[in-house]
Amino acid sequence: MLQHSSSKGFTIDQRRTLLTAVGFGAAFVGPVGEFWYSGLEKVCRWLVPGGGGRFLATKVVLDSAVMGSVYVAAFFAFGSLVLEGSGVAGFVKKMQVDFIPTYAAELAFWPLVQTANFSYVPVRHQLLAVNMFSLLDAAFISWVGNQQDWLGKIMGRLGMREPAGPAAAAAPAEEQGKER
Repeated sequence: MLQHSSSKGFTIDQRRTLLTAVGFGAAFVGPVGEFWYSGLEKVCRWLVPGGGGRFLATKVVLDSAVMGSVYVAAFFAFGSLVLEGSGVAGFVKKMQVDFIPTYAAELAFWPLVQTANFSYVPVRHQLLAVNMFSLLDAAFISWVGNQQDWLGKIMGRLGMREPAGPAAAAAPAEEQGKER
């Protein structure tokens, strides 16, 4: 959504923003989120009757495990198929390289947001509350979608070594191909 150009600073990619808002937000997040939050409430009431801390914890864990992972995968699919046009092969590569670190970053953010959301916001307004925080999250995931080895870049800027994993393993292979 935001692009950095050294000569212009930050600019807004209007096409990407519109497609993300309408194609992903309105067509996917809206309907799926409405179904998810009302269904999550019912399932958790059945699993943990009476409310309380166990009810809240169950709701946050289920939301993080199910909707969190589905959201990241769906955003990568949308980005690969619609925004970048890299197709199924681009989506598979994105999932292999970026799913786990992106999902881990999501887990650092969303459980805190959802704890407050599920504690203080009525069920009928929980999707609206999530959508407000989703603006920040969509900007982050969109940035991730446009980066090569985003985790390595952040770790490098922090002066830390990148952990071994798919992104780390892919980098030396790509560099060897460039040398030849």
